[in-house]
Amino acid sequence: MAKRLACLTLVFDHIVDPRNLSACLRVCDAFGVQDAYAVSETPPPLTGTITMSAHKWVDLHHVASNEELTARLRSRGFSLVGCVVPDQGGIPFDTLELPERLALFIGNERVGLSPELRDRCDHLVTIPMWGFVDSLNLSGAATVLLHHFSSAYRSRHLAEPLSRERREALVRQWAERDVARKLRGRELTDGKGESREPT
Repeated sequence: MAKRLACLTLVFDHIVDPRNLSACLRVCDAFGVQDAYAVSETPPPLTGTITMSAHKWVDLHHVASNEELTARLRSRGFSLVGCVVPDQGGIPFDTLELPERLALFIGNERVGLSPELRDRCDHLVTIPMWGFVDSLNLSGAATVLLHHFSSAYRSRHLAEPLSRERREALVRQWAERDVARKLRGRELTDGKGESREPT
C-alpha cells in the first residue's frame, strides 16, 4: 500500500472490449496506480480471468461525461496528457517534462482518443514506432507508459503516496472484503455455543 501512487492515473476513453480494459487494470496494479477512470455512458464490464483479480485492488471510477472527468481531475491538480498515434502530433512520451500529477488518457480500439478529449489535454504524447504498424494495443501502450512514468516519479523522488487516511480506508475495505469472503456460508458461534450470523 505504501508504494501506491497518488500522482499518476490512467483514463480510458470509451473502451469497447472489456478484455482490453481488464488487461489495462492489471497493468495499473503492477505499477502501483490506485485510481483509473473510464469515460462511458454506462459502467464498463470487466473480465475477471484477465484482470487476475486486479479489479479488487485498483479503484475504477466510472464517469459519464468528458466535462465531469476533466473538471474532477483538474480540481485535484492533474495535468491531462493524451496518448495519440505518431501522425497526430504528439511528442515522444519520454521527452515530456514530468508534472506534479499526471493523468494519462488512452483512446478506444477503433478511433483512438476522441477529438474532444484531445482538445482538453494539456499535452499530447506518442510512443515512437519503428515497424510497419502505427500503434500498440491498449494494454501494450498502457504498459509502456505506466512503466516509464511510474519509474520516473520514483527514481526522481517525486512519487506522491496515497494519504494516510486513504491508505487506512483501503486496507480496512480490503480486510473486510476478505473476511466476508472467508466467512461466506459459515455458521459462527458466540463463544457460548450459540449460533449467530456473520457481521
